[in-house]
Amino acid sequence: MEISDKIDLSEVNKSGQSLGRKGADTRRRLLDSARILLSRSGKLTAAAISREAGVSAPTFYLYFENITDVLLNLSDEAGEDMSEILDILERPWLPSTVSLRSEQLVRAFYAHWDRNRSVLSTRNHQSDLGNAEFDRSRRRAAMPVIRALSDRIREAQGSGRVSDREAMARSVIIYAAMERLAARGSARTLQPGDLSDEELIRAEAHVLGLLFRTAPDPPVA
Repeated sequence: MEISDKIDLSEVNKSGQSLGRKGADTRRRLLDSARILLSRSGKLTAAAISREAGVSAPTFYLYFENITDVLLNLSDEAGEDMSEILDILERPWLPSTVSLRSEQLVRAFYAHWDRNRSVLSTRNHQSDLGNAEFDRSRRRAAMPVIRALSDRIREAQGSGRVSDREAMARSVIIYAAMERLAARGSARTLQPGDLSDEELIRAEAHVLGLLFRTAPDPPVA
């Protein structure tokens, strides 16, 4: 995930002091260090994060309440890393480009997961356990994509064929399936033989293409 160099000088630390550029840089190093450790071992402590970031252990608590606070910040950042996916959904989907756009969408979703796998896996696990804060973070990331999928379905199928609620329900199912496959969960368990990731991506894109293809007008009685 690309992190902007722009610093919000209005942010404050846990003592209510303005971060300033130095403080923002320290906070950034702590988050980056937590991400590294999470992908390396999956285990986080304030002491380990501080050591990785090259700061004293008490410094950690100037910027974060606890490990959960760090993970929520990382989760929100990962959730904001969806611009490529949304951009593809907002492009024109002409009949001649449906197959191409569907494959682009699937590959972008897989790439999003590959960039943020350790964070997204932790976020989703906590959400599945019923942690409300992680559930909200997950929903904040998902809903723009789900709404865009819904718009795409209504456009392809025609408003007279699919209601807003039906389109939204189908979008939720699509998003959940894409997320599950990108997480490499059920695909690893259920696939017969030795299907590759590439074969699964193309198959998923084909299924999406069928849904997003413009439906023909019904025959006139």
